[in-house]
Amino acid sequence: MEKNTLQMTEGDLRARELLGDFIPDKVFDAHAHLYAKTPGATGLVDYTYETYCEQMGPLLCDPTVIRINALPHATRNAVTPEGRQEENRQIYERLDAAPNCVGCAFVGADDSRERVEQIVDHPGIKGLKCYAHTTGAANPNSCTVNDFLPESAWQVANEKQLAIVLHMMRPAALADPENFEQITAMATRYPDAKLVLAHCARSFASWTAVETVGKLSHLENVWFDLSAITEPAPMMACIKATGGKRVMWGSDYPITLVRGKVVSFNDSFAWITGASCDALSDLFARYNVQPCILAQENLLAVRQAALLFDLDRTQIEDIFYNNAMHLFGLSE
Repeated sequence: MEKNTLQMTEGDLRARELLGDFIPDKVFDAHAHLYAKTPGATGLVDYTYETYCEQMGPLLCDPTVIRINALPHATRNAVTPEGRQEENRQIYERLDAAPNCVGCAFVGADDSRERVEQIVDHPGIKGLKCYAHTTGAANPNSCTVNDFLPESAWQVANEKQLAIVLHMMRPAALADPENFEQITAMATRYPDAKLVLAHCARSFASWTAVETVGKLSHLENVWFDLSAITEPAPMMACIKATGGKRVMWGSDYPITLVRGKVVSFNDSFAWITGASCDALSDLFARYNVQPCILAQENLLAVRQAALLFDLDRTQIEDIFYNNAMHLFGLSE
């Protein structure tokens, strides 16, 4: 069978060289999407554990152990319970084929407690993933956390000690007063539910984490994944707030297989990837810039954060593997 390996450019190879002695031999990706692509779409038809290892393995400098927390995909069809059921079926299927991995079930904004209990009834499901578009809101970016993360999800996660992976939507993310108040209230009310604030609490605009993450340090059930962030400051804020014990590396595969970077500008941010990155080719040529794959930019930022904090190998291994094993209650 033909492998789905990536074509590495000189820029990718330079990044791999920098990362070679940094990435541990065991990696647990706490934020990767595995799903079947929409019929008729170009590229891979299926994103599975196998395709992940083929594509991400070289970017991770070929670790000997790779585990994944498999997340569902936010398709438009998933607005309906039937659409979410199909996304969950795909996650169950991928977990059955990769018993060393775990996954999160897709929970909708209007799912009842009974419904949530049904979708987590699979041995590989260790958490829930919510998406704002299940609200049907005309502008999902206006949704607060409580708009699309139902209390039923908190109740079941608390009862079963499950994770909840949350990607906030409002532009100010954790710095938005309503988001912050709702997260604090619900995490306090349900202390056995483990809330994972994805993308360093969605701090693509780095100030949103730098100025707020520390205010959650007293909540032992609030965790962070580092996925898709390409600047060290938000990562450092999360490491500082948790002592590095509730922080996990994640890739946001396959979204981060594009070349480019997510950059903070003033109080906002921009994804300089794909056509946006190509449009800067003249500027890059002038300064001899060779963009690498965004997943590598993320790993380079983790490396910088580790260097600035003088993290030892054990602390680095915690971020890349041990913390996720602890969160999901796994043993070797």
